[in-house]
Amino acid sequence: MREAIVVTLATGRHAVPAVALLDHFVAAGNAALVVTDQPELFAGTTIETVPHVPDAKMVKVTHGKRHALRAGLERAWTAYFIDADHILRPGQRAPKLERLPAGVGSPFDRQVPALCNMRFPVSGKRPLSAPETAEVLDRAAAHLGVADWRALRWCGDWLYAVTRDEGDAWRAFPDAWDRLVELLAVMPVPNPMVLSDGVSLRLVAEACHWRVTPQVDAMTPIVRAFRHLRMSDPRMRGIRAAPC
Repeated sequence: MREAIVVTLATGRHAVPAVALLDHFVAAGNAALVVTDQPELFAGTTIETVPHVPDAKMVKVTHGKRHALRAGLERAWTAYFIDADHILRPGQRAPKLERLPAGVGSPFDRQVPALCNMRFPVSGKRPLSAPETAEVLDRAAAHLGVADWRALRWCGDWLYAVTRDEGDAWRAFPDAWDRLVELLAVMPVPNPMVLSDGVSLRLVAEACHWRVTPQVDAMTPIVRAFRHLRMSDPRMRGIRAAPC
Protein backbone atom coordinates (compact mmCIF):
# COMPACT_ATOMS: atom_id res chain seq x y z
CA MET A 1 0.00 0.00 0.00
CA ARG A 2 1.45 3.34 -1.06
CA GLU A 3 1.41 6.31 1.27
CA ALA A 4 -0.17 8.65 -1.30
CA ILE A 5 -1.28 8.89 -4.91
CA VAL A 6 -2.49 11.77 -7.08
CA VAL A 7 -5.61 11.11 -9.14
CA THR A 8 -7.72 12.98 -11.65
CA LEU A 9 -10.61 12.66 -14.07
CA ALA A 10 -9.65 13.53 -17.64
CA THR A 11 -12.24 13.20 -20.39
CA GLY A 12 -12.59 15.04 -23.67
CA ARG A 13 -10.28 18.03 -24.00
CA HIS A 14 -9.13 17.67 -20.38
CA ALA A 15 -7.10 14.58 -21.25
CA VAL A 16 -4.27 16.48 -22.96
CA PRO A 17 -3.34 18.78 -20.05
CA ALA A 18 -3.74 15.85 -17.66
CA VAL A 19 -0.76 14.07 -19.23
CA ALA A 20 1.62 16.93 -18.43
CA LEU A 21 0.04 17.54 -15.02
CA LEU A 22 0.46 13.98 -13.82
CA ASP A 23 3.91 13.69 -15.39
CA HIS A 24 5.05 16.54 -13.13
CA PHE A 25 3.82 14.66 -10.07
CA VAL A 26 5.47 11.43 -11.23
CA ALA A 27 8.76 13.29 -11.72
CA ALA A 28 8.53 14.33 -8.07
CA GLY A 29 8.32 10.70 -6.97
CA ASN A 30 4.54 10.31 -6.75
CA ALA A 31 2.24 7.60 -8.02
CA ALA A 32 -0.42 8.88 -10.43
CA LEU A 33 -3.73 7.58 -11.78
CA VAL A 34 -6.27 8.95 -14.24
CA VAL A 35 -9.83 7.97 -15.12
CA THR A 36 -10.04 8.76 -18.81
CA ASP A 37 -11.74 8.06 -22.12
CA GLN A 38 -8.43 8.49 -23.95
CA PRO A 39 -5.95 6.03 -22.40
CA GLU A 40 -3.79 6.11 -25.53
CA LEU A 41 -2.59 9.61 -24.57
CA PHE A 42 -0.94 8.15 -21.46
CA ALA A 43 0.85 5.30 -23.25
CA GLY A 44 4.56 5.21 -22.54
CA THR A 45 4.17 6.89 -19.14
CA THR A 46 3.98 5.37 -15.66
CA ILE A 47 0.58 6.98 -15.14
CA GLU A 48 -2.00 4.28 -14.44
CA THR A 49 -5.23 4.57 -16.43
CA VAL A 50 -8.75 3.47 -15.50
CA PRO A 51 -11.46 3.48 -18.21
CA HIS A 52 -14.09 6.18 -17.85
CA VAL A 53 -17.64 4.80 -17.69
CA PRO A 54 -20.23 7.53 -18.34
CA ASP A 55 -23.12 7.98 -15.93
CA ALA A 56 -26.71 8.66 -16.94
CA LYS A 57 -27.24 11.57 -19.30
CA MET A 58 -28.68 13.79 -16.56
CA VAL A 59 -25.61 13.37 -14.34
CA LYS A 60 -22.81 15.91 -14.71
CA VAL A 61 -19.59 14.27 -15.94
CA THR A 62 -17.62 15.63 -12.98
CA HIS A 63 -19.29 13.08 -10.72
CA GLY A 64 -16.90 10.65 -12.38
CA LYS A 65 -14.35 11.98 -9.89
CA ARG A 66 -15.66 9.41 -7.44
CA HIS A 67 -14.23 6.64 -9.63
CA ALA A 68 -10.78 8.23 -9.48
CA LEU A 69 -11.03 8.44 -5.69
CA ARG A 70 -12.15 4.83 -5.38
CA ALA A 71 -9.30 3.61 -7.58
CA GLY A 72 -6.81 5.77 -5.71
CA LEU A 73 -7.90 4.50 -2.29
CA GLU A 74 -7.57 0.93 -3.50
CA ARG A 75 -3.88 1.66 -4.09
CA ALA A 76 -2.83 4.18 -1.44
CA TRP A 77 -3.71 5.54 2.00
CA THR A 78 -4.28 9.06 0.71
CA ALA A 79 -5.70 9.99 -2.69
CA TYR A 80 -5.09 13.60 -3.69
CA PHE A 81 -7.64 14.70 -6.26
CA ILE A 82 -6.69 17.57 -8.55
CA ASP A 83 -8.64 18.82 -11.56
CA ALA A 84 -6.96 17.86 -14.82
CA ASP A 85 -6.80 21.42 -16.14
CA HIS A 86 -3.89 22.61 -14.00
CA ILE A 87 -0.61 23.75 -15.50
CA LEU A 88 2.76 24.14 -13.83
CA ARG A 89 3.76 27.71 -13.05
CA PRO A 90 7.12 28.88 -14.42
CA GLY A 91 10.01 27.94 -12.16
CA GLN A 92 7.90 25.64 -9.97
CA ARG A 93 7.96 21.89 -9.29
CA ALA A 94 5.30 19.48 -8.14
CA PRO A 95 5.67 18.47 -4.48
CA LYS A 96 6.15 14.99 -3.06
CA LEU A 97 2.83 14.06 -1.50
CA GLU A 98 2.41 12.64 1.98
CA ARG A 99 -0.15 10.52 3.78
CA LEU A 100 -2.75 12.55 5.68
CA PRO A 101 -5.07 11.76 8.61
CA ALA A 102 -8.16 9.70 7.83
CA GLY A 103 -11.05 11.66 6.35
CA VAL A 104 -11.28 14.51 3.86
CA GLY A 105 -8.47 17.04 3.69
CA SER A 106 -9.35 20.52 2.45
CA PRO A 107 -6.90 23.08 1.04
CA PHE A 108 -8.78 25.84 2.88
CA ASP A 109 -8.52 27.08 6.44
CA ARG A 110 -11.54 27.09 8.74
CA GLN A 111 -12.84 30.43 7.43
CA VAL A 112 -14.83 28.88 4.59
CA PRO A 113 -18.55 29.42 4.01
CA ALA A 114 -21.28 27.03 4.99
CA LEU A 115 -23.16 25.42 2.10
CA CYS A 116 -26.25 27.50 2.82
CA ASN A 117 -24.15 30.59 2.09
CA MET A 118 -22.72 29.35 -1.18
CA ARG A 119 -23.82 31.01 -4.38
CA PHE A 120 -22.68 30.39 -7.94
CA PRO A 121 -22.66 32.93 -10.79
CA VAL A 122 -24.07 30.29 -13.11
CA SER A 123 -27.25 30.12 -10.97
CA GLY A 124 -27.88 33.83 -10.93
CA LYS A 125 -25.82 34.26 -7.79
CA ARG A 126 -28.70 33.01 -5.63
CA PRO A 127 -27.53 31.13 -2.53
CA LEU A 128 -28.08 27.40 -2.14
CA SER A 129 -30.49 28.24 0.68
CA ALA A 130 -32.91 29.76 -1.86
CA PRO A 131 -36.19 27.77 -1.88
CA GLU A 132 -35.78 26.28 -5.37
CA THR A 133 -32.31 24.91 -4.60
CA ALA A 134 -32.82 24.12 -0.91
CA GLU A 135 -35.62 21.74 -1.87
CA VAL A 136 -33.26 19.73 -4.07
CA LEU A 137 -30.55 19.65 -1.42
CA ASP A 138 -33.05 18.65 1.27
CA ARG A 139 -34.04 15.64 -0.81
CA ALA A 140 -30.45 14.66 -1.56
CA ALA A 141 -29.47 15.00 2.10
CA ALA A 142 -32.40 12.86 3.21
CA HIS A 143 -31.44 10.25 0.62
CA LEU A 144 -27.96 10.04 2.18
CA GLY A 145 -29.16 10.24 5.78
CA VAL A 146 -27.69 13.71 6.37
CA ALA A 147 -29.68 15.58 9.01
CA ASP A 148 -28.81 19.16 8.02
CA TRP A 149 -26.69 20.20 5.04
CA ARG A 150 -26.93 23.94 5.65
CA ALA A 151 -24.22 24.24 8.29
CA LEU A 152 -21.73 21.98 6.50
CA ARG A 153 -18.57 23.80 5.42
CA TRP A 154 -17.48 23.92 1.80
CA CYS A 155 -14.25 21.96 1.28
CA GLY A 156 -13.53 22.51 -2.42
CA ASP A 157 -13.94 20.62 -5.66
CA TRP A 158 -10.80 21.18 -7.75
CA LEU A 159 -8.28 20.09 -5.08
CA TYR A 160 -8.74 17.97 -1.96
CA ALA A 161 -7.52 14.73 -0.43
CA VAL A 162 -9.31 11.65 0.83
CA THR A 163 -7.57 9.30 3.26
CA ARG A 164 -8.73 5.80 4.11
CA ASP A 165 -8.78 4.18 7.53
CA GLU A 166 -7.13 0.96 8.63
CA GLY A 167 -10.03 -1.25 7.56
CA ASP A 168 -12.59 -1.28 4.76
CA ALA A 169 -14.92 1.41 6.13
CA TRP A 170 -13.52 3.82 3.53
CA ARG A 171 -15.50 2.02 0.86
CA ALA A 172 -18.65 3.66 2.25
CA PHE A 173 -17.38 6.95 0.79
CA PRO A 174 -17.46 6.14 -2.95
CA ASP A 175 -20.47 3.89 -2.38
CA ALA A 176 -22.43 6.80 -0.88
CA TRP A 177 -21.48 8.94 -3.86
CA ASP A 178 -22.76 6.15 -6.12
CA ARG A 179 -26.11 6.30 -4.29
CA LEU A 180 -26.28 10.05 -4.78
CA VAL A 181 -25.58 9.68 -8.51
CA GLU A 182 -28.39 7.12 -8.74
CA LEU A 183 -30.72 9.75 -7.30
CA LEU A 184 -29.44 12.43 -9.67
CA ALA A 185 -30.16 10.15 -12.61
CA VAL A 186 -33.91 10.25 -11.85
CA MET A 187 -34.40 13.51 -9.93
CA PRO A 188 -34.94 16.73 -11.89
CA VAL A 189 -32.36 19.32 -10.85
CA PRO A 190 -32.96 22.92 -11.98
CA ASN A 191 -29.24 23.63 -12.21
CA PRO A 192 -26.39 21.06 -12.10
CA MET A 193 -24.35 23.35 -9.85
CA VAL A 194 -26.86 22.76 -7.06
CA LEU A 195 -25.43 19.27 -6.64
CA SER A 196 -22.03 19.82 -8.20
CA ASP A 197 -19.16 17.49 -7.37
CA GLY A 198 -18.02 19.91 -4.65
CA VAL A 199 -21.39 20.05 -2.90
CA SER A 200 -21.79 16.29 -3.35
CA LEU A 201 -18.34 15.66 -1.88
CA ARG A 202 -19.35 17.45 1.32
CA LEU A 203 -22.69 15.67 1.60
CA VAL A 204 -21.05 12.29 1.08
CA ALA A 205 -18.38 12.99 3.70
CA GLU A 206 -21.10 13.87 6.21
CA ALA A 207 -23.13 10.79 5.31
CA CYS A 208 -20.08 8.65 6.14
CA HIS A 209 -19.32 10.62 9.32
CA TRP A 210 -15.89 11.50 7.94
CA ARG A 211 -13.98 14.39 9.39
CA VAL A 212 -13.22 17.30 7.08
CA THR A 213 -10.07 19.05 8.23
CA PRO A 214 -7.94 21.85 6.79
CA GLN A 215 -4.70 20.51 5.33
CA VAL A 216 -3.25 23.84 4.29
CA ASP A 217 0.39 22.87 4.93
CA ALA A 218 0.10 19.76 2.75
CA MET A 219 -1.77 21.43 -0.09
CA THR A 220 -0.31 24.91 -0.30
CA PRO A 221 2.74 23.57 -2.22
CA ILE A 222 0.34 22.23 -4.86
CA VAL A 223 -1.53 25.53 -5.09
CA ARG A 224 1.74 27.43 -5.40
CA ALA A 225 3.14 25.12 -8.05
CA PHE A 226 0.10 24.93 -10.34
CA ARG A 227 -2.41 27.29 -11.92
CA HIS A 228 -5.99 26.18 -12.43
CA LEU A 229 -7.27 26.98 -15.92
CA ARG A 230 -10.94 26.20 -15.16
CA MET A 231 -11.45 24.95 -18.70
CA SER A 232 -14.76 23.20 -18.10
CA ASP A 233 -16.80 26.09 -16.79
CA PRO A 234 -15.42 29.64 -16.86
CA ARG A 235 -18.67 30.78 -15.23
CA MET A 236 -17.44 29.16 -12.00
CA ARG A 237 -15.03 32.04 -11.50
CA GLY A 238 -16.02 34.20 -8.61
CA ILE A 239 -17.82 31.67 -6.39
CA ARG A 240 -18.99 33.71 -3.41
CA ALA A 241 -20.74 33.39 -0.11
CA ALA A 242 -24.07 35.06 0.61
CA PRO A 243 -25.96 35.35 3.89
CA CYS A 244 -28.59 32.68 4.51
